[in-house]
Amino acid sequence: MNNDSNNERPHEHDFEKITELLKTHVATYRNSNSLSLEPCEARKTLLNDVVKCRIHDADKQSDIYVKFEKVLTEGESLQDEFNNIIKFRSLFDSTKPQFDCVEPLFYNNDHPTVLVLKECAGDNVLDIIDKGCRWFTPAKHDEYAIEAAEAMGRWLNHLETASLGIEKPIDVYNRVKKSAENAGEKIYARNSGDAAISIVKSCLKDMGGAMEKMKEMEDKIYLAHGDFHPGNFFAVGKQPGITAIDFQLARPQFVGYDALYFEQALLMSFGPSKFSPYSIRKILDAFWQGYNRSLDDPLWLKRLLKSQLVLRALIYLSTISQTGGVLRRFVNLLDIYKLRRWLM
Repeated sequence: MNNDSNNERPHEHDFEKITELLKTHVATYRNSNSLSLEPCEARKTLLNDVVKCRIHDADKQSDIYVKFEKVLTEGESLQDEFNNIIKFRSLFDSTKPQFDCVEPLFYNNDHPTVLVLKECAGDNVLDIIDKGCRWFTPAKHDEYAIEAAEAMGRWLNHLETASLGIEKPIDVYNRVKKSAENAGEKIYARNSGDAAISIVKSCLKDMGGAMEKMKEMEDKIYLAHGDFHPGNFFAVGKQPGITAIDFQLARPQFVGYDALYFEQALLMSFGPSKFSPYSIRKILDAFWQGYNRSLDDPLWLKRLLKSQLVLRALIYLSTISQTGGVLRRFVNLLDIYKLRRWLM
């Protein structure tokens, strides 16, 4: 999910229209005369409004998520997400039942533009880690957080293996380099400070020096999830199965992108004021054990991947600092130094 705010009251969207669309697109409800939709909770992301709804149909109830498109961004639309989900579900077939992706009920590209998704079973991995890594956490919560992180690593290993060779390395590199240059221009324009600009220069230098090495990358391109943090995964049961959501940013990438995204997300989001660094380290170790790949060869590729992720994070920080006060800018500065340390 893309930079969620806190849960809010449900938005005033046309849920009568969504109810009619359910009857049109979902065979289970096609002839229902008692179907109704109850909005339960809502949140905003940078691209969408997301509303959890409860379906009432006679004596049965079930939950769905309705994503309303509010910003149309090339390559990141709800149409793109729907297409990506179909691709990913084809990669996670019945031979690996412990790995799964969210089930789409339907996509509607007429007014309103919505993607309707079935609710995932299980517990959100972000909540599991939150509960398992706070100071003085009971051992049972700590153990389940470790198991969930390791299962996420296995899920990612399967994804990389199943989608290797999906695009030419030079095409991925050209897209990545262009995106990095655009990010750099935005950060410069927002006057993000000397520390951020110094990091941008270092990242762009890494990008520029990688083109000649693309011939080495023929077996290093896969279909990345693109937003690989614990909030986008659900764990079910002991030795948990893993289900992924939120595929709006999915695209071909160099092997290791999602793995380093996960590492960066944990280090940036779980600080020592609330969470035990020892517990967070165990979560990372479990994830890397499940992932079971080394990203240290070649080292220049690991640096290239980190540079992409750092630039992406700087864009986000520069965006929220424009609307925040003095405290927000101070916290951003601390985050910038965290990013610099992680990049090195």
